Amino acid sequence: MQRRTFLLAPLPLAAGLGLAGCGSAGGGSPEGELNVLVSPHTITSTLEERIAEFEQAHDVTVNLTSLNEDQVSQQLRVEYGAGNFDTDVFLFRPLQDQAQFENNGWLLDLSEYVTEDGYDWEDFGAPAREASTSREGQVVSVPLGTARQMLFYRKDLFEEAGLSGPPADLEQLEQYAAALTSSSVRGIALRGQRAQAVTTFAQFLYAHDGDWNVDGEPYGDAAINSPEAVSALEYYGRILRESGPDGVLNMSWAEGTAQFQQGHVAMYIEGDDRWPEFTDPEVSTLTEEQVGYAPSPAHTSVVPAQALGIASGSSKPDIAWAFVKWASSKEMAAAMQSKGVMGARDSAWESPETAEVFPEEVIAVVQAGNADGIPYDRPRIVKVGEARDAIGTAIATAIEGGDIAAAAESANATFQGLLDAEKSEFGIS
Repeated sequence: MQRRTFLLAPLPLAAGLGLAGCGSAGGGSPEGELNVLVSPHTITSTLEERIAEFEQAHDVTVNLTSLNEDQVSQQLRVEYGAGNFDTDVFLFRPLQDQAQFENNGWLLDLSEYVTEDGYDWEDFGAPAREASTSREGQVVSVPLGTARQMLFYRKDLFEEAGLSGPPADLEQLEQYAAALTSSSVRGIALRGQRAQAVTTFAQFLYAHDGDWNVDGEPYGDAAINSPEAVSALEYYGRILRESGPDGVLNMSWAEGTAQFQQGHVAMYIEGDDRWPEFTDPEVSTLTEEQVGYAPSPAHTSVVPAQALGIASGSSKPDIAWAFVKWASSKEMAAAMQSKGVMGARDSAWESPETAEVFPEEVIAVVQAGNADGIPYDRPRIVKVGEARDAIGTAIATAIEGGDIAAAAESANATFQGLLDAEKSEFGIS
């Protein structure tokens, strides 16, 4: 059996840079070895448990290095930016990194690989496939973990209010939020903290037929000031002013989750991976009988939270693809979901392993989102943080009841400036 190296404790960046590999500029991993960079995650632990079978099948040693997610991003930027491609395969966050990696040409084109017989690329949900495809139509990553927006609601409070089921559209959502609001319980919680709110606001933007860019093109002109976007801002601000909790402007996912867990709100829209937390007696006052799960009444995003990529400069792309193919196979997808990972393959959501872990209502919500969700929940640019800050300021203005049109114009101008700068920097036409 060949040697394996597992480095699974988060390490300082300097140490991580030393462990990534021993090649020089443009070198790559040594012959007979594959360097894989990951972050601590259930996905990673599942790979670790079964990696011997891959090594034996392919006669290769996998050097698996684990750093925290921010360190993975930093290391790859330093390594690849210097022309070193010692890391062959990496687990990364497409929402944070794919735009920069794509613009710099660091991602291997996987288009021919994913069409191999038996891999079944079509088994990945359509939004996940779109999110993994570059502007030029190349497949540049393979999603392993996904996330959608889900409505969590109090079944008992709905029954007391005479509401027969979850709201089906935005009009009902607003009506239900008002009907459920009382002196002790607020009707709904959504993110209100500026940059954080963008992720939740996205689905309301799409439900109003808006987008971040004209025609939904990643580097199309900014569209934050469009009539559709302004209408979405008005709705988002109004429902939170009238039926949301106090202090919503400081509310991220953590604060909103706590509000729902403690029984202070009747409805909460947040990422679907939060579902186990609401009936966990160690952190929540709610029971399984009280909590319901339903599709968001808005137009949910479906985003790849975790994906595998291969370095365009890897010296062994074929064995790197063999690793990605194994790690993202139907069998591995089902195994990961048996541990709670919300995966990207449709077949895994129909597997017995999934049914043993996820409530039937949750599975139905995931499948509905995977069918027609929007594959992004924020602007798709390198400086996404700055874009979210600008748009988040407009969201905060809407919640406060300020001049929404003026706030949207200001956010649009800032976003357009970011788009123009990146188009110039990366030669994007």
